[in-house]
Amino acid sequence: MKKTMIKKIAAATAVFAFILVTACGISKPDEGAASQQGAEAPYFSKGVYFCQDEESFYVFYDEKTGRTELTDGIGGLPFRCEQENGKVTFHMGDEADESARILTVKSGEDGTVTGAFEDGEELTFTLEKSADPDDFDALTYTGGGADT
Repeated sequence: MKKTMIKKIAAATAVFAFILVTACGISKPDEGAASQQGAEAPYFSKGVYFCQDEESFYVFYDEKTGRTELTDGIGGLPFRCEQENGKVTFHMGDEADESARILTVKSGEDGTVTGAFEDGEELTFTLEKSADPDDFDALTYTGGGADT
């Protein structure tokens, strides 16, 4: 009698666990939003990416470091970043600054990365193929600087 009862409880527990996992849509820990859309890290590589929503450029020296520049050429910050599991974590400013902005990547292909920071506003970053990150200047690039 006890064995039968234990078997019934074990079977009911297994069914309940299966239903719970299926209903909640639990996924593997390493599956991010971008991997579900087919994009894989790194989402950004060496290059200059324009974000029209922020009116700024993200200048990547490589996959881990770069700087931002506003389109008016007046402001910007250096950054470090990690790109993995559907997220890009930006550490803005100097190394003593521990604050981070996390971009959740929705898609990334053909030089265009779409995602959202914590505020939820969707942003699009477009690779500027004619811009060289090694000597990029936003003011000159947008035509607001002196002719060279």
